[in-house]
Amino acid sequence: MTTPTTCPVAQRTLAHRSTWLHAASLALCLATTVAAQTPKLDWTRARVLEGRAGHAMAHDSARGRIVLFGGNLFDETWELDANGWVQRNPVNHPSGRRGHRMAYDPTRRRVVLFGGQELTGLSAETWEWDGDDWTLRTPAKSPSPRANFDLVFDPVRQRMVLFGGSDVTTLFGDTWEWDGVTWTERTTANKPAARAAHAMAYDIARRRVVLFGGGDDETWEYDGNDWTQRAPAVRPTLRSFHAMAYDAQRQRVVLFGGASFGDTWVWDGTDWTQIAPATSPSPRYAHAMVYDTARQRVVLCGGLAGGHYLADTWLFDGTSWTALAPTTAPSVRLFHAMAYDAARQRVVLVGGASAFDTWEWDGVRWLDRTPATGLPGPRPGAHALAFDATRQRIVMFGGADGFNGYYAETWEWDGTTWTRRSPATSPPARGFHSLAFDTARQRVVLFGGVDNNGPRSDTWEWDGLTWSNRTPASSPPARYGHAMAYDAGRQRVLLFGGNDGNAARNDTWEWNGASWTVRAPTSTPAARYYHAMAYDSIRLRPVLFGGYGASVGAPTWEWDGNNWAQIASTVDPAPRYGHAMAFDFARERVVVFGGFTTGPAVLGLQDTWLLGNLQPARSQMSGAGCTGSSGVPVLTGNDPYVGGTGLTVEVLSARPASACAFGFSAGTRVLPFGPCALLLQDPVLLLFGTTNAAGAAATPSLAVPTGIAWRGVTVHGQAFVADPGGAALGLAFTARRTFVIGD
Repeated sequence: MTTPTTCPVAQRTLAHRSTWLHAASLALCLATTVAAQTPKLDWTRARVLEGRAGHAMAHDSARGRIVLFGGNLFDETWELDANGWVQRNPVNHPSGRRGHRMAYDPTRRRVVLFGGQELTGLSAETWEWDGDDWTLRTPAKSPSPRANFDLVFDPVRQRMVLFGGSDVTTLFGDTWEWDGVTWTERTTANKPAARAAHAMAYDIARRRVVLFGGGDDETWEYDGNDWTQRAPAVRPTLRSFHAMAYDAQRQRVVLFGGASFGDTWVWDGTDWTQIAPATSPSPRYAHAMVYDTARQRVVLCGGLAGGHYLADTWLFDGTSWTALAPTTAPSVRLFHAMAYDAARQRVVLVGGASAFDTWEWDGVRWLDRTPATGLPGPRPGAHALAFDATRQRIVMFGGADGFNGYYAETWEWDGTTWTRRSPATSPPARGFHSLAFDTARQRVVLFGGVDNNGPRSDTWEWDGLTWSNRTPASSPPARYGHAMAYDAGRQRVLLFGGNDGNAARNDTWEWNGASWTVRAPTSTPAARYYHAMAYDSIRLRPVLFGGYGASVGAPTWEWDGNNWAQIASTVDPAPRYGHAMAFDFARERVVVFGGFTTGPAVLGLQDTWLLGNLQPARSQMSGAGCTGSSGVPVLTGNDPYVGGTGLTVEVLSARPASACAFGFSAGTRVLPFGPCALLLQDPVLLLFGTTNAAGAAATPSLAVPTGIAWRGVTVHGQAFVADPGGAALGLAFTARRTFVIGD
């Protein structure tokens, strides 16, 4: 086996990292094998931690990770490491849910999850996460299906403790314990009244479970035998859906939020004390909190505030709160606008929220680019954007001012600054119009919209200096909420749908720079408005998705110049309206963000979806491992995706405090080694480490290159642990894990 020492790619991407991390990045130099799976045109959800509430978190102390699952009925597993939140994609996992709870069992090295509200009803399932996969446990007896209880781990008695919660009709006041095999209901002489949406934490110094709230301002403690109500002189006001965690460094239980509260309290075993930090998370409820032993900080994530789902992460050091990172995605919004800035290779999103903000999507993450000064006025929606490729500026016109009026302003974004233009001639104020840049004629084209007098049918063009009112012989009927895109292959601006003031439309029009022509396709999407379109310049097709109308669903449509056809995707984003779309040319995919769902239950969305010839990122096991004194060690890792920053490979369930090596290669083989087998093919890159007291070790997080050429590249890994009880001459082996870089 060899240890390569040079790799231009690694030198460029990790020039300032540690030597070990530098060496780890060289594994990517071996990645020359392209996966057999053919990319397919499909939708995939971007790996962005979206705002959520009703999720659960636990700190895996063996692996140094905070584990998050669910919320908003998501079925996602996320982990927080030194590089931020990284999504995991286990083979098995619980269904999407909210109102469940999780806690970490350090003795068994498992995160335990129970219950919650699923889409189809309440759950009584018990799941365990071992750092690699979720396993559904099937004990003979369990608590009844419920949500909004709480669950903590008692390290003295090595039991999970569960109290309360609710189902559709009942509040529960029962106490249960999980020992890793079965649930046992405990009958105590005293106990809190039945309740839900309370919070609990385990006070290690005092060996007590501490409970507060759930509709009242009571403080209770459980010692493993009985519940005792405490009577502190000072206490938080009554509340629900708050969160608590035990700060082991400062030996205090920390409480934050609940309902409309944004206050911080600590419990010292005798009294509650309110802390007044200089900065603090915004008031919220249904968030999650856990203590991170590595950071020695309480970590808070997400929640609900003012009807909006939050995705922010905060750290509390006993005195002050610090935002770990800026919000990972724009807030919930609709009637915002997006355009692709080809010069800077970014999708730009503007407005649609209560304040004017500017975001950019770099293919992996959203970046808040809102300047401190020089902003346009509040623009909660109805404006339009287009990228002027000649002048390399995003052009914005119009929009609602939030006070039953509309703007007639023209603004430009150069990637740093918004500048208001003052042309001699300008279109009248309006909203819900559409813009598209005519590349052949180097003009931004505007059509329609609505003002206080109703829908409009005028056509305007912007040449970078002034607006010109075009008066073609024929035009589409007046409308608003339509969508336009420039079809570069046919050199036409394509227009579809909208609302004429009476009903949604499904007509298709084209603008050639001189006149509008109505088309008569044999197949067409249903009538709609508030939909979105973008031109896929790789496949040379305008793509349409979503909208509001009687027959609008999830299908995606494309225009070939003569007819509309549905795209046969495996997965579709939820039906929506008021969203925005743009085509990211550098990464060859359509990007969709936000909007509101259609149907009886209208819900604001904060999701990012990508449509393109996608290669799924994945990692999978093959071959067989070789046993040691702690059993067969397990090799696990994140799915490696293009541009990702959190690829970490770990060995679990190995002999504690032992030397280990991670091997990576581009090829595979089966080479007998005693009763075991080496599963990697030369050349093999070796990285060295030592397992911790829990038998776990990890490589540093690796940054995967951004270029789309990396999609489908494959790396194989196997780990080896020094173990006197190992079957392979004092070694224990993992099985082989294959990593395929994808989207």
